[in-house]
Amino acid sequence: MRGSGVGLAALAVLAGVASAGTWTPIGPFGGTVTVLAPVPGQPERVLAGTEAGVYLSEDRGDSWVLGGLAGRVVNALAVAPSDSRVVYVAGRSLGWSDGRIFRSTDGGRTWNERTPLPGHPSSFSSPIGLDIAVHPSDPLTVLVASERALFRSRNGGASWQPLGCGYCRAVTIDPASPDTYYAAFAPSSIRDSCDGVQVTRDGGATWKVVSDGLKRARPNGRSGYARVDRIFVLPGEGPPLLATTLGGRGVSEDRSGIVRSWDGGSHWETVFELPPAASWYGDEHAALAVVPGDAAQMLLSTFWAGVWRSRDGGASWEDATGELSFGDVGPEEKPAQELHAAAVLPGTPPRVLVGSDREGVWVSDDLGGHWRQSIQGLTAVQVNDLLVVPEPPISLLAATSERAVQRTTDGGRLWSTGGGMTSPRPPYRGYSPVPVPYCGSVFQLALVSDGDVAALSCQGYRSADRGATWEQDVGVDWNTLVLPLPAEPGVLVAVPRFVRPELATEDRPRRSQDGGVTWEPCGVLPELPGYPISVHDAVVDAANGTWIHLATSRGVYTSTDGCQSWQPRNTGLRAPCGNEPKASVEALVASPQAPFRLVAATPCGLFSSLDGAASWVAVTGPEVAGVSLLGDPRAPGVLFAGTGAHGVLRSADGGATWAPLGEGLPAAAVNRLLMVSSRTLLAATSGAGAWKLELPSLVRRTVRRGTGPAPSAAIR
Repeated sequence: MRGSGVGLAALAVLAGVASAGTWTPIGPFGGTVTVLAPVPGQPERVLAGTEAGVYLSEDRGDSWVLGGLAGRVVNALAVAPSDSRVVYVAGRSLGWSDGRIFRSTDGGRTWNERTPLPGHPSSFSSPIGLDIAVHPSDPLTVLVASERALFRSRNGGASWQPLGCGYCRAVTIDPASPDTYYAAFAPSSIRDSCDGVQVTRDGGATWKVVSDGLKRARPNGRSGYARVDRIFVLPGEGPPLLATTLGGRGVSEDRSGIVRSWDGGSHWETVFELPPAASWYGDEHAALAVVPGDAAQMLLSTFWAGVWRSRDGGASWEDATGELSFGDVGPEEKPAQELHAAAVLPGTPPRVLVGSDREGVWVSDDLGGHWRQSIQGLTAVQVNDLLVVPEPPISLLAATSERAVQRTTDGGRLWSTGGGMTSPRPPYRGYSPVPVPYCGSVFQLALVSDGDVAALSCQGYRSADRGATWEQDVGVDWNTLVLPLPAEPGVLVAVPRFVRPELATEDRPRRSQDGGVTWEPCGVLPELPGYPISVHDAVVDAANGTWIHLATSRGVYTSTDGCQSWQPRNTGLRAPCGNEPKASVEALVASPQAPFRLVAATPCGLFSSLDGAASWVAVTGPEVAGVSLLGDPRAPGVLFAGTGAHGVLRSADGGATWAPLGEGLPAAAVNRLLMVSSRTLLAATSGAGAWKLELPSLVRRTVRRGTGPAPSAAIR
C-alpha cells in the first residue's frame, strides 16, 4: 500500500460500511457456450462453460445462474464421475493466451485456481488445456490434454506429470478399465513424429499408436493421421470407440466427420463425413452426445453444418438442425447456427442441449425435431457501454461484443436486437467465398444532437427509434471529446481521442467561442512519444473552471489556460505494477465540493490529487485496477469506481477512501457505470452482462425549533 492508499485488507474491513444491497443481473442474455456437462446422478443439473465463465442450471437448462470464473474463457470442463461436487475447468483470460486450471469442490459454485500446467522451458506462459478426463473412481486423478503435452495429476491439480509424446488434442479414460487412456496427439512441427490416436493400458507408462484406417494425405506429398478432436468410449460390449475428426480447406482426403473402432482403436472406419466447411474456421470441433441409457441414439453438433442425429450407434446419420437453420443462404454460406457443445440429459423424454456461438443454449425435447432458445440468466455477454434513452418508452441500450446493440424497455426482463445493424445472414467468424457482413461487436453508444442514438461498430450507425432499427451513418464524430468550460459560457473545447506525433500541429485540441459554430486550434500536447497516444477521458477541474485534465495512455495532461497550452501532470502517478514510467489513465472524475479532489483510474490502482493534478497519491493498492469512474449527481462527494476484478467501489469523501459497494457482483471488469431512475446504479461488465444495484435513498434531516411533533424525514 502506497501513501494513504486503501489495500484489499482495508477494503474488506470497510465493506460493511459501503455495502448497501445485492447486485442483480438484468441481461442482456446469451453469449458463446463452449462446453455442456450434465451432472452424474442429478438429472436436473447441467453446467455450461462459456467464453465468460461457468453457468449452472438446476432445471434442465430452462434457466441459468453464473457459477463463477466470470470473464474466463472456458476451453474444457469435466465433472468427476464418482463425486459430482468436483469439477475441473481449463480456461484462460479473455484475450490472454496463458492457460489456467481451476477446481470446484461444491458443484461449480466456487472455484480455486490450481497449479498451472508446466510450460516449455523457454516460455513464461502455461499451455492452454484443450480437453479434460477425470478418473471414474478417484476425483483427485485428472488428465488434461494441452498444446504442449498430456498431463496427469493425482492430487487434484496440485502438481502435474507429463505423459505421452507431445501436443495432445483429446483424451478419455475407459470407465471399465481406468488404467486405459486414449489420447489424440498431433505433430507440432513438420519434423515432429508425435501423431495419431494412442492408447496406454498401464496408466501412462507405455503407449501404442492405434490409428489404422486414419491415414490421410497432406499437401506437398506429405501424409499423416486424421486430426482427431474428441474420443468417446461408448457403453456396451467391446466397448466401441467413436471419435470426431477435423477437416480443413485444401487438404485432400481430410474431411470432418466421425470414425469408429470396434477393437480398442487398433482399426478405424469412417462412418460419417460432414460437408466441407466454407470457412477457415472449419476446424472448429464437432461435439458428440449420447442419449443416457440408449447408446444407439446420439447427436452431433457442428460449427458449420448444423445438428445431426443417429439412431443406430453412429452407423447412419440424419439432419436434425430444424429451427437452428437460417434458411436458404446459398451453398457457399453457412446454413445454421455455429455450435460448439452438445449434451443429452436423462428423462422421459431425454432433453438435448447445444451450445452456440454468441446465441447461448438451444434446447430440444424430441431429439432435434424442434428447438427453442434457453438463455434466461445466461449473461455471458461483454457489455462495453450502456445508454438510457429518456423519451417514452424509456429504453436501456447495451453495446455488446457478441450481440450488437441490445434493447430493453421493461428494465431488463426482455431484450431485443435492433434491425439493420446485423446481417440477415447468421453470425460468421470465418471467411466465405461470398462475404457475410456482421457488425456484432459494438463499442460505444451516444445520444446525438437531434435526439437520435448513435452506435460505433465496424462502422457508424444511427437509430431514430431508440434502437429498434439502425441505418449506416458516418456523420457522427467518434474521434473527438467535446466539453464545455463552465467558467466561460459558450466556450467549447474539442480534444481528439488519438494524438499522433507526426500530426501534432494539425491533429490537436480545438476551441470554439460560439458554441461550436466555428473552431480554431489551440495548444499542442508536449513530450509525445514516438507512437500515437489515446485520450480516454476529459474533465474540467471543479475548483478552476478553465482547467482541463485529459486521461491518456501516457498519463495525465492538463491545461490551466482553457486549452492554449498543455503540460504532463504525472508526479506520483507512476506505474507500481509495471515497467512503464507513467501509468495509463483509463478515466478521471472531479469531486464537485471542497477539497475538490481529482481521482484517476489506472490499471495500477486509483490515485487522487488535491492540487489540480500537480501531484498524485495512491488511494488503493496496485491490485485494484481502475476501469471506470462516476460521480453521484445527487450526492456531491460520493463517487463510484468500476474495477478490473474487485467489483464496484464507493467513496463518500470525494475519493479519499474507498470501500466495496454491494454484494454479488462477479469478479469481471466493470466497463461502464451509469446512474438511472434516481437511485439505481448500473454496471456494464466484461463477460457477465449488466447488473443493477438499488442505492439507499438520500435522507435530509430536518431540525425544528419549539415544540410539537417532528415532521417525517424528507426524501431528497
